[in-house]
Amino acid sequence: MNKKESIKSFLLLFLFFLSFLFGMYSYHSRNIIYKVSRMVYHKLSSDETKDKISESSRLNIVTKKQAHKIDMADINSLPYLQGVVSAPPRTGVTIHKSEKAYAGLNLYVSSHKPSAYLLDMEGKVLHEWHCPFEKVWPSQKLNNPHASEKHKKYWSDVYLYPNGDVLAIFPRIGIIKLDKHSNLIWSQMNNAHHDAYVSENGKIYVLTEKFIKPNYNHEFNIRWSGKIYEDFISVLSPEGETIREISILKCFMNSNYAPVFYHGPKKGDCLHTNTVEVIEKPHSRSSSIFNKGLILISVREYNLLALIDPVKEKVTWTMSGMWIKQHHPTLVEDGNLMVFDNLGKKEKSRIIEIDPLTKKIEWIYEGNEQHPFYTKVGGICQRLPNGNTLITEYDKGRIFEVNELNEIVWEFINPEILEEENLTATVSMMVRVKASYADWLKEKR
Repeated sequence: MNKKESIKSFLLLFLFFLSFLFGMYSYHSRNIIYKVSRMVYHKLSSDETKDKISESSRLNIVTKKQAHKIDMADINSLPYLQGVVSAPPRTGVTIHKSEKAYAGLNLYVSSHKPSAYLLDMEGKVLHEWHCPFEKVWPSQKLNNPHASEKHKKYWSDVYLYPNGDVLAIFPRIGIIKLDKHSNLIWSQMNNAHHDAYVSENGKIYVLTEKFIKPNYNHEFNIRWSGKIYEDFISVLSPEGETIREISILKCFMNSNYAPVFYHGPKKGDCLHTNTVEVIEKPHSRSSSIFNKGLILISVREYNLLALIDPVKEKVTWTMSGMWIKQHHPTLVEDGNLMVFDNLGKKEKSRIIEIDPLTKKIEWIYEGNEQHPFYTKVGGICQRLPNGNTLITEYDKGRIFEVNELNEIVWEFINPEILEEENLTATVSMMVRVKASYADWLKEKR
């Protein structure tokens, strides 16, 4: 190597060393160079890893060890996983104190395939509904950028009619109705997600979404960063025809509650509404808030509950501050609100029953050392006729019933396993229905 080449090599090494020092300085000082580099890196890597971590990858699979490595920002952007924890040695019904549990039938969905199951109290499968995506929409392309091929593989919610018909949601894709033999009655590819409610008059209220740029009044100085997944309450006839669509965002912007959006996400799935419930039987103690006909919703990304007047298309009430990333608020028999608080305490979920007038916590369940209770995402709670509460712990595929003294009187662990990963399939919902809902079983053949 001659002198000229030696000098060139030295200069290259020196420049590399200076670059290294400047990079370390940028990292620790978080200066503009670091921020721009980080933004470019995430922009490039998002295209390379969109099948692994993205808002549309709801069915991504991680091991229990990997799940702990995903930080909260990632969990919030890819909220629902097909499996989280390793399959336990014992599944099915693990606890059943028949003298204390509410006797009925159990309807649930599992993330391993597009099916729903009806179980007795011992865990025996009495009936299964099953309908693959290809049977419903054999040549239809997905019209929602929030959905992926993986969303075709399971149902996220199901509703059982007394005659054995069911409604089922393919998440971010659409809603279908099947008869008791799993024959398709009707379908709607309307980007349905999370939750549906069937009213006493047979109308169906289902959460849907559109990827659009909001264009509502800016009286409250709220600005949205381009297109978002705007949530709607779609009202369907019993025959599945769309009657109307109610924009949840518009209902906020039409009300005095719009400033709740001043701080918080302004792009992507920035609302993430996960519950819809029509108030049909208000109770005298809370009737000043929960008037008949109002719609209760849960806006997860803002830790917010709200009531919507569907006639005026405006929000009439909101409540927050007592939970984080909540699911499934529901009005219980005495007029209180029951809420599934996912992340209100570190590594611990809670079910909270609240007096909506005073905000006093009337009852709480948060597990204990012997029976820990924690799911980062998902989950529902159902108040049973005998006062017990049925709780779906999404991550673990675990459902359990507790009495008013917080004693577990019934427990079920999903026996469905993701075989390649040996993970328990997650369960997005289980509800207890009356035994009479199975009268059609006697004549189903």
